[in-house]
Amino acid sequence: VVVLSALSKLLHRPGVDAAVTAYVSLMSRTDQDRHFLCALFRNEIMGTSDPMSLFRETTAPTMLLSTYISRVGRPFLMRVITPAVMPFVHADLEDGDVKGSAVSLASEVLQLVVKNLHTIPSIVSSCIRDLLLIVDQKFPGEKYSAVAGLIFLRFICPALATPYRQGLVTTRGALPIFKTRVLMLASKLILMGSINTRFGRDGYEEVDAFLDNATASTLIIMEE
Repeated sequence: VVVLSALSKLLHRPGVDAAVTAYVSLMSRTDQDRHFLCALFRNEIMGTSDPMSLFRETTAPTMLLSTYISRVGRPFLMRVITPAVMPFVHADLEDGDVKGSAVSLASEVLQLVVKNLHTIPSIVSSCIRDLLLIVDQKFPGEKYSAVAGLIFLRFICPALATPYRQGLVTTRGALPIFKTRVLMLASKLILMGSINTRFGRDGYEEVDAFLDNATASTLIIMEE
């Protein structure tokens, strides 16, 4: 409680990222990880009246959770983001079909995530189960929307949108706008699939068809 109160006062101020990283680094060296994460879950969930806002706003618990999961889950991201993104980033492409390329990339990442679910750190999978239980107690029937906010919005999708910032791929200078747009759209597509939304407009029929399959894949991921 003391830590959350202190961090809440630092939100949107210089130094908050460093403070969050330092505290997460300290906690990850102890045997209190699960207790720490459950306390954050409960603080965030009990202070929320709308399940669709869980882990979607910049709160102290959300910052701590996303930083922790990104830290301990980095080897997992290396298995599911790097193999899919590295060839695309290094390909000799300056322009092309953004939607088609994004669908292809998002599909490959989801396949790799499903294939490598067994390699997710045990502390992360245990805490996801705890999260599902806690959310279902307060918001019956809304547990998957909460998990989507944490696992996809705060973990997998940012890594896909800007993999070079997290050291998951190397780049030869700035990426062309085309590649940046593809990465951003692929990230958006996975997130849309996880919350079961569609574009529903002309020109996006192929994308919506992919989203139908993506929703099924993300449900498998969240159930595991």
